[in-house]
Amino acid sequence: MMIKWGCDLADKLFLPMWGSALPEQRDFYKQHGFVEVEDYKYVVFMNREARTSPVEGGKSSSSSNPKEVPTPALQLPSQSQSQSKVAA
Repeated sequence: MMIKWGCDLADKLFLPMWGSALPEQRDFYKQHGFVEVEDYKYVVFMNREARTSPVEGGKSSSSSNPKEVPTPALQLPSQSQSQSKVAA
């Protein structure tokens, strides 16, 4: 299910999630940890706070060595590399 995949990824990266739902969908999102933020006539705005500790297999991890957060694939050049290209 996409919502589970998104929640699992957000948990691994310690990120909050935001979304909007129809009033009929409130219970579905609440089952995945979302809480209501605002309620409009046709749309309910909800969010899910970021986890504060690693989660493994749906349970809090008691390990002293949490899994590493993946590093970004894009590496930006250092400032000295950027300046040397400008000078050339």
